[in-house]
Amino acid sequence: MDAVLLEVADAVATITLNRPERLNVLDIEIAEALADAAQRAAVSDAEIVVVTGTGRAFTAGGDVQAMAAADDRSAFMLDLVGAANRAMTALRAVRQPVVARVNGIVAGAGIGIVLAADIAIAVDTATFTPAYGAIGLVPDCGATALLPRAIGERRARDLLLTGRRIDAATALEWGLLTRVATTEELDASVADVLSAIRSAGPTAPSATKELLDLDGSYADALAAERAAIAREAATPFAAARLEAFARRG
Repeated sequence: MDAVLLEVADAVATITLNRPERLNVLDIEIAEALADAAQRAAVSDAEIVVVTGTGRAFTAGGDVQAMAAADDRSAFMLDLVGAANRAMTALRAVRQPVVARVNGIVAGAGIGIVLAADIAIAVDTATFTPAYGAIGLVPDCGATALLPRAIGERRARDLLLTGRRIDAATALEWGLLTRVATTEELDASVADVLSAIRSAGPTAPSATKELLDLDGSYADALAAERAAIAREAATPFAAARLEAFARRG
């Protein structure tokens, strides 16, 4: 059974962590497979990428059993986190909008995957915990960089230093999530978001994401927006929409 699945259908690439019997924990193999799937999704003809898990967990984080069994734990962690970093880098580099479909438990590195997505939708029974302190370790997978931006400095320090577990409602209130849905409504909620993104056409959402990801000054942002909007205005999709809107007026 493949540890990570990639399916591209109807212009959506779905990446699925697929070790439900182990709560989709990240070992070196699954981290490398996640990096590979993200890279392949990025160059596919998909307009959107969805990341999810199978079973009752999105991912329970790193493979603690493998960590404990390693003869040289420091060397093992360098290898494991190196593989996880490649996966995070690949996810963050995906040109298309990335939607996290959070189907259950999120712990440790799972928080980093949620943060790497542009939009995160979770089932209302999902829980979120850093879990690092429970095993005497520090955060990884970009949590120290991205979590304060998502939920604020104070809350990020509280969450990462105390290791507290929060529920989906709290994660939504804090800004870690975009939406929360019941188990029965999760897929419909994800479908609604995908439909809303795709309503802007095949290229504008990726172009918008590129603008959001730019580093630089306000003047740099203005210049980049000017160039991007000019490019999009020349596409057939934008031409049809502009002309249809003008006729309505």
